[in-house]
Amino acid sequence: MVSALGGADPASVSRLGGALRSEAAALARQAHDLAPGRRLATVTHAVSAHLDLAGAALQAHAQELAELAVVAERLGSRTAASGLALQGWRVAEPYGPTSTEEAARRQADLPDLQAQADRLASRMGRSRAALERALGSVTTALAASTHGLDAL
Repeated sequence: MVSALGGADPASVSRLGGALRSEAAALARQAHDLAPGRRLATVTHAVSAHLDLAGAALQAHAQELAELAVVAERLGSRTAASGLALQGWRVAEPYGPTSTEEAARRQADLPDLQAQADRLASRMGRSRAALERALGSVTTALAASTHGLDAL
């Protein structure tokens, strides 16, 4: 049901975060071989820390995506059991004829299911915004840390 989350793939996001963190650790190990107090050593340590922060943010987002995928799958099941359809983040009545009783039941279930879909969409938006803020901060910090490296 990952497709309901807008094409998000928790495993790929987690792998990317893990790769960044692994590279950050390798860079930190190499930084210890550099002369302490020198600009290159300082920059290498800073870059390593920033890459680790980016990886951690990606892995936290991947965890949230995995949890949201489970919630979205359950919501899809509840929606289908009510005779309704989940179209992206919108709960809708499917096309076609139905009995008056079925239509009334669907109309009674729809507001609660839509509220659940809205909460899920909001949670996804908050998670994406948090990731965007974290990666934006890392990008800014990396740029500041590496400014003037061409002089080394």
